[in-house]
Amino acid sequence: MIHEGNRTMMEEHEMQFSSLDGPKAVDMLKQISSLGWEIFVQKPRDYFREVVLEFYANFNESEQTSKIRGKTIFCSPAVLNGLFNLKDIDDTDTQMKIKGKDSDFVQEALEIICPNGIRCISGTCENPSTITCSCMLETSRTWGKFTSSRLVPYMNYSSYNLQRVLLLYAIKKGLPINVGRMIYDGMITCRSKSCQMLYFPSTVTRLAGAFDVPVADLQIVKSKAFIGKAFLNGLRPPRGPDQEASPEEALTESNVGDGLQQLLQGQAQLIKNWESFKSDQLVKDAILGANMTQLMKELAETRNNQNAILQALENQSAATSMMGNFMTSLVNAFKHVDIPTFSQYSVINPGSSNLYHAGNNMYPISGYTQSISLPSATVFNSTGQGASIFDPTQFCSAPFMTFSDLATTTVGSPHNFFSQEPFVPPVHMEEGDFNAQLHFFQGEGTGENN
Repeated sequence: MIHEGNRTMMEEHEMQFSSLDGPKAVDMLKQISSLGWEIFVQKPRDYFREVVLEFYANFNESEQTSKIRGKTIFCSPAVLNGLFNLKDIDDTDTQMKIKGKDSDFVQEALEIICPNGIRCISGTCENPSTITCSCMLETSRTWGKFTSSRLVPYMNYSSYNLQRVLLLYAIKKGLPINVGRMIYDGMITCRSKSCQMLYFPSTVTRLAGAFDVPVADLQIVKSKAFIGKAFLNGLRPPRGPDQEASPEEALTESNVGDGLQQLLQGQAQLIKNWESFKSDQLVKDAILGANMTQLMKELAETRNNQNAILQALENQSAATSMMGNFMTSLVNAFKHVDIPTFSQYSVINPGSSNLYHAGNNMYPISGYTQSISLPSATVFNSTGQGASIFDPTQFCSAPFMTFSDLATTTVGSPHNFFSQEPFVPPVHMEEGDFNAQLHFFQGEGTGENN
C-alpha cells in the first residue's frame, strides 16, 4: 500500500503461475482460462498518484465521468471491460447467486470450498455470516487475495463474509462475471468519505492513458505486488472446526527454496529488462546523435547557401552602382562635346589622290547620315585675304593665287584652281546663291544664275 496523506492506495496484484509450478498452479491456470481473464490477471500497470487522486476528486457518478488534468474521462462498466479486452456481459444470475438468493448454490459452495467443515466467526455453520479463511481451499484463498485488490477491495485476508466466499466459488465454477461492473462498484464505494483507501490505482492510470491524459511530467510509481508459486504453496491445507485452530504453518525448507528460486527468477527478469532498456536507450541515443549530426550539417549547408546568395546580391548591387556611375559620367561627357552638323551633300567617288581633280563632283543625296570631310585648301587674293575654295560665298572679283603642295598639278579643266596662272571669275557670285556656285565648281557653267 502507498500512503498519500490520510488516504491509502491499495496496489493491485498480478498472478504469476506456470504449469511447472505444481498441480495447484495448474488448477489456477485452468480457472483463469475458463473465465477468459488471461489479460486481466497479468501485471497491472505502474501508476501515478496525482492521476489517481484527481480521478476520485472529480468523479461524477451520475454522468459516469471524471476530469484528469483537463481531460474528460468516461468511466463505465463497458469502458472498464474494454481496458482488459473483456466483454460487457450480463451477469445478473451470477449476482443473485453471490448475494445468497439461491440456497442450493450457497450449500454447494460451502461444501466445495470448505471440504473439512466451516469455521464460523459469526453466524452458524448452517447459516454463516463470516468464515475463517483457514478452512478454505488453497486455490480459493489465492483467488481471495487476488480479488481483494482487483475486483472487491478488501484488506482482511484472515476471514471473509459469505458473499465473498460465494464470489470465490463462482470464479471456481467459471460462472459469467462482469469484471467492469465489479470494478465500477468498487470505485463508487471508494468515493465514500468513510473509505480510507483509494482503490485501483493501476486501472485508473490505464484508463487515463486510454484518454491521452498527459503524464510526462509526473513521477511514476512501480507496481510490485504479485501472487505466485511461493504464496500458493505456502498455504496449509484447509482445517475443519474440529481441528485445532493454529496460524498458518511456517514455510518448509522446500517452500523457502521455491521462494528463493522465484526471487532469483524475478531478479533475473529485472536484469534482463534493464539490459533491454539500456540497449534500446543506446539505439535511441545513436539514432538521435545521427539525426542531430545530419541536422547540423543541413543547417551549415543552408547557412553557406544564404551567405553565397547575400554575396551575389552584394556583387550585383555593386555592379549596378558602377554601371549607374558610368552612365552618369557618359551623359556628362556628351553634354560638353560639340556634335557636328551633317550636310546633305557629299563627294562621291573622289577618283584620284588629287581631291580637286576633275570629276570629283558633289551630288545631293538623301538618307545618308554622314558627310565626307574634305581637306580645306586656302587661297589668297591679291590683298592677302584668305578664303577656302570650298566656301564660294567668300569669293571676290580679284584674281586668286593658290598656295598648296598640289599647285604644280596641271589638269585640263577650264576651271583648274591649281594652275599657276591667275584665275579671274567672270562673274561675281552673290552670297547665298549656292546652286550657281556649285555648278561653277563642277565646271558646268559660268557661275551665272540661269
